[in-house]
Amino acid sequence: MLWRHVRLATGRTRAIITVANGTQFVELLKLTRPLMQAYADRCNADLIDLDNDTEDWGPMEKFRVWHFAKEYDEVLFVDADCVIKPNAPNIFEQYTEAICVHDDWSRLYKTEWLERERKTVASKTGLDIQNTSQCLNSGVILSRKAACDIWLKPAMDIGTTHCAEQIWLEHQIDNAAWCSGASLAKLDSRWNWQWWFSTHDEGAFEAGLADAYIVHFANAPDRAKLVKEYIDTL
Repeated sequence: MLWRHVRLATGRTRAIITVANGTQFVELLKLTRPLMQAYADRCNADLIDLDNDTEDWGPMEKFRVWHFAKEYDEVLFVDADCVIKPNAPNIFEQYTEAICVHDDWSRLYKTEWLERERKTVASKTGLDIQNTSQCLNSGVILSRKAACDIWLKPAMDIGTTHCAEQIWLEHQIDNAAWCSGASLAKLDSRWNWQWWFSTHDEGAFEAGLADAYIVHFANAPDRAKLVKEYIDTL
């Protein structure tokens, strides 16, 4: 638990950061944190878990990562409902790009909702947000210091739709890659294997569990129960 935006005095150059806002995610983090800590130890990284509320809308807490992304050489952000498996290799050594993020586009059954949310964020902010054929997932993001500004908190209201903060981050990542020349890699799905993959492809989530490195229980019902049951199998 670290509520202040202060780099730990360990001398480590890597950090793994998670955010748990609200009772549900605080309880989830109690389940997932031990595996996050074990992984941080294996990667010689500091684990920073931010579990106090500083924003009216929970997803905005994610932008607190900026305070650490500008201080550490490398930062891995993971949502609190992510289970990092004991066999996960060192992601910091797997990718060298400035920004590494999973693209959900190929898994989407429908994209109308994404277009609507992009239009809402664009309307709120006045930004030109295009309906590109990608859907960058903000649940697992590896970034280097050179790209720390992708984590800057929006200076304007972005709305509170389901994926508003993710759409903002995608916009920031696109700007960093296309305007500032930051190198960008799409994470292998094993690094963000998501529960909802089975929503329109029955059994897809379960079929990939054995090979997955980070299992993300995004949008799962009764998440705490499912997370605990899954961790008990590891």
